[in-house]
Amino acid sequence: MPTSRVPLPRWRGFNLHQMFSTSSRWGEMMPMDDHRISEDDFRWIRDWGFDYVRVPFSYLFLIGDAERRTYPEERLAVLDRVVELGRTYDVHVQLNLWRAPGHTNFGYPYNEPEPGSLWVDDPFGSRDLFVHLWEILAERYRGVPSTRLSFDLVNEPPAASLVPGLTDDHILAVYAAAIDAIRAKDPERLLLVEGLDWAYTPVSADWCAERGVAQSLHSFAPLALSHYRCEHAPEQLRALDPVPTWPMDLPPVPAELPVPPEARESAARMMRDRGIKGGPYGRDELAASLKPWFDVADAGIGVHAGETGAHNTVPHQVVLPWLDDMLGLLTDHGVGWALWNLRGPFGVLDSGRGDVAYDDWHGHLLDREMLRVLQKH
Repeated sequence: MPTSRVPLPRWRGFNLHQMFSTSSRWGEMMPMDDHRISEDDFRWIRDWGFDYVRVPFSYLFLIGDAERRTYPEERLAVLDRVVELGRTYDVHVQLNLWRAPGHTNFGYPYNEPEPGSLWVDDPFGSRDLFVHLWEILAERYRGVPSTRLSFDLVNEPPAASLVPGLTDDHILAVYAAAIDAIRAKDPERLLLVEGLDWAYTPVSADWCAERGVAQSLHSFAPLALSHYRCEHAPEQLRALDPVPTWPMDLPPVPAELPVPPEARESAARMMRDRGIKGGPYGRDELAASLKPWFDVADAGIGVHAGETGAHNTVPHQVVLPWLDDMLGLLTDHGVGWALWNLRGPFGVLDSGRGDVAYDDWHGHLLDREMLRVLQKH
């Protein structure tokens, strides 16, 4: 097992989300394309000057039996095709287990509940199933160079302080189990772990160096802007008023929060750090929220922002300067990024915004102004 600090290229690109969920409800708000990723997407990403795609996928898309241990060849071949398209178009592919056995983004009304828990022992053997799937993928792609393919182990682990009985050590133990299993099959595979607290709090640089892994953050602060009235966001974001500006003034943190007493201080801090409540929020506050990640990067650990962007309910004239500041800060510190959606409500194609003068792009609607901001960084 490597014990070194793993740097990363400054990848720039997009999430191709078509396999991230099997729930038909997601198709109400973004194109799912029968769970197939288009070759055109890779071609356009390359031609626009980008070099990276993150492919979040659900294990439910791949399983072939009720025991959740069989993965039919024809389903795994869909991932093979994505890896091959990356080779063809010289675009790095990062596979991310967005929905794992025992884990999905709770609170989102578009996700079916997941039995059990990935993070603690459960009667469904969720951790073993999780590790088993990564073993299959590690063996399958052994020999594909890490310059072309990396693994992002699991999407957005929960905030342990808000889940009774859960600790950060539980989450790190799951990470470690998957890392060890993958290394046994493919010692050279480039691996990323997502930050704690839904990918907002970095794992320590020493922990990453000991295991030879890099890290992924999700860069959506302030959430009161990026997820304003977003259909799949928590209720407190779906109900926000007024319309966000940039910079913006956030309402104060409520004196009473709907969490257990022992979690109130942590919840209040998260609301301030994530930009949900807490007063003025602009570029300086955004930079402060990202500083822990930049400190990890300065310690020699590779850092990449695997998701960023703002929902189509946010006015375009607000999104563009916010995105320019966000990507500018990441770029200044050598951190790459990926927009959540190429096509869809966070994306540059077919985003469904009512305040954009779109260009026609091979039958799709292109947000040329947003594309220019992305290409700038």
